[in-house]
Amino acid sequence: MTSDLDSLLAMGFDRPRAEIALKRSGTSVEGAIDWMEKNEDKTTEEVVAIEAEKAETDPNTEAEALKPGEEAKSLVCNDCGRKLRSIAQAEFHASKTSHENFSESTEEIAPLTEEEKKVKLEELRRKLAEKRAGSSDQDKLDKKRNEEIRRKSTKEVQDIKEDLAKKEQLKEGSRLSQSYNPS
Repeated sequence: MTSDLDSLLAMGFDRPRAEIALKRSGTSVEGAIDWMEKNEDKTTEEVVAIEAEKAETDPNTEAEALKPGEEAKSLVCNDCGRKLRSIAQAEFHASKTSHENFSESTEEIAPLTEEEKKVKLEELRRKLAEKRAGSSDQDKLDKKRNEEIRRKSTKEVQDIKEDLAKKEQLKEGSRLSQSYNPS
């Protein structure tokens, strides 16, 4: 890639645009030139900003490896790009989303301020209340449906018992009439 980059720089392209073009083209000079022709109407700053945004949102983008002497301060999910403070958060994220690809990052995630904590807590409480209200309505419907099923089954059992009692009475009546009228 270095010789391809040198070739592009020798042709007069600026370094950031040439590096991005090589990444996007699969490290071939011809592909990089084609990519730069397609994006020639954008300034270098726009291209760099677009690439930075894509790197944050693209789940296929892997975080850069740590350089010697750098310390990992957070983790990044390579599947969705979410930044996590600790291994415990990464394990929880993995269990909820089935994501498996994580990498270390030197970017430190700042702790929430008191105001941010209050806002976050209020939002979580609101979501919980909505969920409970929705589940409460669903519980009421389920209870009503179960009560209807119970009543129906009780009625069916009673009907069967009544039919059985009638049949027993008819059988008893027929047996008694036969005992009085032996033919």
